[in-house]
Amino acid sequence: MAIVERLYANEKCRDLCRRYCRDLSLIAVGRVHIEVRAMTLRSFGAIMQRRCKRMAIILICCVATLAGCTVYEPVPAPAPSTFERSWSAALGAAQDEGVRITSEDRVDGVIRGFRADQEVTINIRTQADGNVRVEMSSRGPKGSDPGLTTRLSRAYDRRMGR
Repeated sequence: MAIVERLYANEKCRDLCRRYCRDLSLIAVGRVHIEVRAMTLRSFGAIMQRRCKRMAIILICCVATLAGCTVYEPVPAPAPSTFERSWSAALGAAQDEGVRITSEDRVDGVIRGFRADQEVTINIRTQADGNVRVEMSSRGPKGSDPGLTTRLSRAYDRRMGR
C-alpha cells in the first residue's frame, strides 16, 4: 500500500521514517520538506486493523439496531358480514323506537319484542344470492299504533345508511 507523507527535513523525521517504514524511497528533496513514499508502514497496518475492527463493530451494531426496528403493518379487521350488519341495524332500530326486546335468536334470525300492547317481530334471512331480507311486522289491538312498522323500517334504513 503506497502512502505519501510530507515530513520536515530534520534528523527526527528521518529517524521516525526509518523506525516505522520498511521500504522508503526518496522522491524529492526540497528546502523545507522531504517527500517520502512508504510502501509498507508497520504502524499504519496496525492502525488500519484497529480502524477496520472498529468499523466492523459499528456496522454490526447499526445493522442489529435497524433489525430491531421492524414496523408491522396492522392487520385489517374483516368487515362484518351483511347478515351481522343487518342484525345489528334491526336490533338498534327496534330499541330506537322503544321496543322492549324479549328474545333474540340469531341462528333463526328472529327478534321479538313488545311496545306497549303491540307485539313486534323482525325476521332476518340470508337469501340464496347472498342478499339479506328483513321483514318487520307488528300485531296488536286495532288502532293502538298503526305507524310502528313504518317507523321501525325508517329507523332500520337510517342505521343501514340509506
